Amino acid sequence: MKKFRALGASLVATGLLASAPLAAQAADTEPPARPDHDLSVMYSVSPLKKSGHPGLVALHVSNVGTKNYYAPSLVVQFIVKVHTVSGPTDVNRVITPKGYNGATVTDLGFDESTSTRTFRVILANGLRSGENQVVANFNFADGQTRHHEGRIVQEITTSQVGRLPDDTTTRNDQDINSQKWTWNDMNHRQNAGLF
Repeated sequence: MKKFRALGASLVATGLLASAPLAAQAADTEPPARPDHDLSVMYSVSPLKKSGHPGLVALHVSNVGTKNYYAPSLVVQFIVKVHTVSGPTDVNRVITPKGYNGATVTDLGFDESTSTRTFRVILANGLRSGENQVVANFNFADGQTRHHEGRIVQEITTSQVGRLPDDTTTRNDQDINSQKWTWNDMNHRQNAGLF
């Protein structure tokens, strides 16, 4: 028994026993390398805006890659879908879009069968590494309907559909739901993301 204890102490002292697990642990916890080109999506809204009531929602695009994100005109595009989550499901609520920082927003119409309003956002300007831009605002009208049918409450989902060839990361730009990725524009606290 004393021989085994002595052998164990010897291995620990020389680092042979302790270094292998630590090296494996370090490899497991090492953060992945940041890609050269990568865009992420999020939303911001006033904390005073209540669900189903009028107000603005901003769409942000951030360059989280290590290099500046410049692409030929009309290449970088996002599809924004506004879904009804409660209230009348076949009512086309008035939503007025506006582009910022050179972006253009096109209203692609309302699908009654899915209660979804769709927009296309096309970026015109590049983003420097680490830069966050508001690229669009969506001005929601009052969601209250007539005849006591209830108040329309909606969420937003955004996906990047046009990108640079080496921008292959999709975890932060596909089906980005406002209920998980919305922050208050005053105190930067997470918001419920229902509009």
